[in-house]
Amino acid sequence: MGDFVGRGHEIAGLTRLLDQVRGEIGTAKPGRCLLMRGRRRIGKSALTEEFVLRADVPGLFYVAAGASADAELAQFRDDVACSSLPGRAVMAAAPPWPRSGPPDGTARCRS
Repeated sequence: MGDFVGRGHEIAGLTRLLDQVRGEIGTAKPGRCLLMRGRRRIGKSALTEEFVLRADVPGLFYVAAGASADAELAQFRDDVACSSLPGRAVMAAAPPWPRSGPPDGTARCRS
């Protein structure tokens, strides 16, 4: 992403949030979930990918494709299970969605 320009204010804000999360490691409630929304094609995805790259942290970039809720949940579960995220085994062991999926809880990794 060598062509990433600007958004210094947003990168700094995300960095502050990451520093807070790092400071909470080992406490009762470490971590955060960050949701980002805005008009389409304004750079939310590029900002997210650039931040994760600069911060050198594990990450998973998931975008819902507009399928049914069951299909989206199944794909999210599989993407997490097949990622390099710490704790991904929790998702790999979770029952699949929809409930008609493989009974062994095996994740279907995308290529």
